[in-house]
Amino acid sequence: GGIGKTRLAVQVANEMRDHSADGACFVSLVSIRDPKLVVPAISEALGIQESGTQPIIEQVKSALREKSFLLLLDNFEQVVQAAPCIEELLAACPNLNIMVTSRAVLHLQAEHEFHVAPLSLPELKLLPATDRLTQYASVALFVQRAQAILPTFQVTQHNARAIAEICICLDGLPLALELAAARIKLLPPQALLTRLSQKLQLLKSAKQLLPAKQQTLYNTITWSYDLLDAQEKWLFRQLSPFAGGCTLDAAETILSKREERTIDILETLASLLDKSLIQQVEQAGGEPRFMMLETIREYALDCLRVQGEMAQAQHDIAMYYLAFVEKAEPYLKGAQQVEWLALLELEVENLRAALQWLVENGEATHALRFCEAFGKFCGLRGYWTEEQRWLKTVLALPQTPESARVRALVLRRAGHLAYRLRDLVSARALQEESVKLSRELADQQNLAGALSGLAWILYRQNNAASAFPLLSECVLVARASGDKWTIANSLESLGRYLHYQGNTEAARLLIEESITLSRELADKESLARTLTTLVSIEITQGNSPRAAALARESLALAQELGTKPLIAVALDSLGDVALFQGEYEQAKLLFEERIMLAQELDDAATIAIKQLKLGDVALAQRDFAQATTYVQQSLLFFRKQSDNPNSAAALSALGDIKRAQGDLAQAMNLYREAMKLDETVKSKRNSIRRLIGLAEFAIDQDQQPYK
Repeated sequence: GGIGKTRLAVQVANEMRDHSADGACFVSLVSIRDPKLVVPAISEALGIQESGTQPIIEQVKSALREKSFLLLLDNFEQVVQAAPCIEELLAACPNLNIMVTSRAVLHLQAEHEFHVAPLSLPELKLLPATDRLTQYASVALFVQRAQAILPTFQVTQHNARAIAEICICLDGLPLALELAAARIKLLPPQALLTRLSQKLQLLKSAKQLLPAKQQTLYNTITWSYDLLDAQEKWLFRQLSPFAGGCTLDAAETILSKREERTIDILETLASLLDKSLIQQVEQAGGEPRFMMLETIREYALDCLRVQGEMAQAQHDIAMYYLAFVEKAEPYLKGAQQVEWLALLELEVENLRAALQWLVENGEATHALRFCEAFGKFCGLRGYWTEEQRWLKTVLALPQTPESARVRALVLRRAGHLAYRLRDLVSARALQEESVKLSRELADQQNLAGALSGLAWILYRQNNAASAFPLLSECVLVARASGDKWTIANSLESLGRYLHYQGNTEAARLLIEESITLSRELADKESLARTLTTLVSIEITQGNSPRAAALARESLALAQELGTKPLIAVALDSLGDVALFQGEYEQAKLLFEERIMLAQELDDAATIAIKQLKLGDVALAQRDFAQATTYVQQSLLFFRKQSDNPNSAAALSALGDIKRAQGDLAQAMNLYREAMKLDETVKSKRNSIRRLIGLAEFAIDQDQQPYK
């Protein structure tokens, strides 16, 4: 109900008049419940006078047999048992066409089904200009109906977003939009949007020139629900807690065990589908997915609460998705990454709802398990801030001794997220707790990850010397665990550190061993990430052709996974290669694309780092003003973050600019300042770079190198 079937059918009928030489007739079945009354209703609409000497259906046949005619039968779902009569009429009248609006298909031999979708909706992230918002049918309808109630109503900059959100909230359902617009005189858009959380109650008294059943959306759905048999009603209710629809497997696994009566889930789903109370979409692999429009789902949830079935339904769904995400997690480290990422993406709303239920019901151990298994997916998809909120909430729940191992895993994950989000103080505390707990539990795999995480936090806190022993232990512990995935990641971590410190050959050995293991595991994510480190090593050693090939391979893997953070890192590598090869315009394009991705991920640190790269490009093109602007913006951010390594890099870049401009005294000062910061982080690689700059300066000045 409320999708606009009747209006659409009437419009189609009007446009088909030329194809029906003898006319068309609209037959409303809205008030009819008895299938036996359908043919009499048709007869009455056609103006046929009953003779009493033959059945009414024969009179209708006689009236239409020789005619080219269109019958429009509206609201047929409540009398679907009359479908054989429709088939009989079609067989007897060769030039008769019948259009039926119904939430249930008739299953006739010559039937052609046309699914009426909701009206088009705007996207909040890409909201068009105010004067173009009504290009979306849902907005156009809302505005049209609102102006019928309040002629002065207009879309403005102040109410445009609220109007768009109202349309989205109501799923683009015409009836719901009309009901909402009917309240515009009392409630302006923002106030109306605020009240939509109670939409069924709010809208149910709206005045409509429709039959009684459609006077409110609530009554429309109630009307459909009342027509269901007991099993259909039960399944309709049980489907409502699924936040993002469900697969057939999910419905059968969860529900077939709970209902004492014998119920065929597939058959009952098909029945609900025929009645348009659920929708079916085809997902990857051809697996059907069953959805509810949000307004219908709200009604079904109310029914579930009234029946006292909510707690059991939500518990069972949460347990199903806990098992699902735990099953998926190992596959995210191997050859089936792409397939399982897609499956998890389809279920992400259900996964969020399941975790929310576990948290709200104090299921600490289950919630920890969920977060641990869910973390890999969140990382690959870049859901860092959201995941961090979940982890903080779950770690704050009362814990039990039985949850110690999984708590250590989640602490490590929380520390990693805090590091990525630049909260180094929290990150360090979390990783230190994870290291301590993992040592107590002798959990080598998690200990390796926690040691690596802690090492990089210390490095970022300008304590590079303390990071090395932790990374060395990380590799030893990982090898002792025997887990290839853990070993590969520990080798990458130590190799990257050694590369940053200028120990390129030792770094290469570790990185190439890590790549070999990742290839054996078919772990596209780890491989793509580690390849970018090898790209940097190859550039350092002047091997640009191999660097370019490795960067392209990394990008291809990242794009296959559809992982934005990984795509961004691969673009970095391609940009570095282009810059090294003197392809400055290409490098600029790649770094600018990288910045756009970072903006999508709200990653301010990466934006600053890429601005530094753009400064290098501008310097190479001798655009000194632009280069200075880029580098100064980066330096401002790094200083606010107390990020000494990157601050040193920015100061050195400013020195390069000043030297290129001939301001050698200022260049010397900047190089000296950069070297002082390098000394605080013990960064051999960066110090070498500064010394090279100073040596070049000395040559320019015919002086001795600075010491």
